[in-house]
Amino acid sequence: MDEREREIVRRAVSGDLAALKWLLERYAGMFAAIALATCQNRKLAKTAARVAMVKAGIEIRRFAKEKEDFARWLARLIRHESERFIAQHRDEVPPLSLAIAQDELRQTIQSAGSPEKVNPDKLNELVLNVVLALPKEERELLLLRYIYIGSYTEIGRIYGWDRYKVDERLAAARRKLWDALEAFSIGAEATKPNQAEDKQHNKQE
Repeated sequence: MDEREREIVRRAVSGDLAALKWLLERYAGMFAAIALATCQNRKLAKTAARVAMVKAGIEIRRFAKEKEDFARWLARLIRHESERFIAQHRDEVPPLSLAIAQDELRQTIQSAGSPEKVNPDKLNELVLNVVLALPKEERELLLLRYIYIGSYTEIGRIYGWDRYKVDERLAAARRKLWDALEAFSIGAEATKPNQAEDKQHNKQE
């Protein structure tokens, strides 16, 4: 967190609504990623993220008593509020099953003839379901890295990791995703560009 953001956090803690609005917009990707990783359902995750934003606005004054990075504090709050929210709505949407997500993907590809013949939006949706069915840490990391935030530095702040540990954990998460997608010919080969991009970003950061 740079000095400018520290000052904005201090202002938000003191009750500055404009500073609070800036922070909520700044971390909107984190709210979305963590809520989706927790809820495993896009519709419920959107509501959970909004609930967490409201809670963050209420609880931010307590951050003055914390000694951790603001991003890590906020991530913990988002997880807690998302877990509470999904616990109240779990009967509406049961947890995703990796076997079911894989089977839906398999049937769609078989009907089309190959992954290349599946509508790209539909294919992305089905692959995302596979991601959401992975263990929570892996799916949260993948969502943060490839959809919502991207930066190794930002991810490191969320978990309290250096960039080398971020790279190590992301590599493990990618391997799990590759294993889950390998049978459909959209595993490691399809995600190699992301791996190469990760290495380049890691060097730059």
